[in-house]
Amino acid sequence: MFDNIENVEIKCNCGYIHEMHRILELAGLTENITSYNLDQKYTEFNSKFFNNKLPEIPVKWGKLSKVGGIAKCETLTKNNVKTIIPNSMSIKISSVYERDEKNLDGILLHEMIHILMFVEGKFKENHGSLFKNEAINIGNKAGIEIPLTDDTSNLLLANEKLKTVIVIVYISKDGKYCFSMVSPKSYNYDPNTIDIIDRMKKIKDFKTYEITSPIWTKTATRLSVPRSIKSVSQMIWRYATEEQINDLETNGKIL
Repeated sequence: MFDNIENVEIKCNCGYIHEMHRILELAGLTENITSYNLDQKYTEFNSKFFNNKLPEIPVKWGKLSKVGGIAKCETLTKNNVKTIIPNSMSIKISSVYERDEKNLDGILLHEMIHILMFVEGKFKENHGSLFKNEAINIGNKAGIEIPLTDDTSNLLLANEKLKTVIVIVYISKDGKYCFSMVSPKSYNYDPNTIDIIDRMKKIKDFKTYEITSPIWTKTATRLSVPRSIKSVSQMIWRYATEEQINDLETNGKIL
């Protein structure tokens, strides 16, 4: 009899930070998944980049949260030899995040490299050196960056509505931009918040912006935005990224 049966499942974000910042700045340039043919892309990539080594497998969309894709494979072990159970491999690509075609290509290729590792018997490779080498080589051939990590923190959900936030910015003594956020309702109607912001606006080093954009929606969704500020000490200050500052200067309204 078989010693054991295993189900190998590799979950991947396949959302890479710098590319996603660029994509999210271009609000509206998101790929409608109905126009992205997974089967056609899989066949094309298998021929171009894998020498048709990969088997025909189901490649489908799925409502996956916190991951960009999943590559699955079931194996069995007999006499210490592990083999793949026929027809057990599959790929699912998350349909819940905003991405353009190149980003989707990178996600699919990422999952296809996992399938290649399964086919070659490297079941424990995950995102090891062999995987990374394949990702870099195939990425160079395809002219895109294939993500190497599992970080979805910079992806915006496809059904996530844009939020308007008030952002206060100043330059710290070490020359870095710092920011704090408040809600528009608090900024416009809360007496304590209005008083504190008015006093800060009189200091030339502080700038106050109103902005509605994917980058700042993502920031406000993942970080705390106080509803009311009773003292300056209650304001939460963080270092701003270059992308956040550029977004404010391009799309924000100075108040």
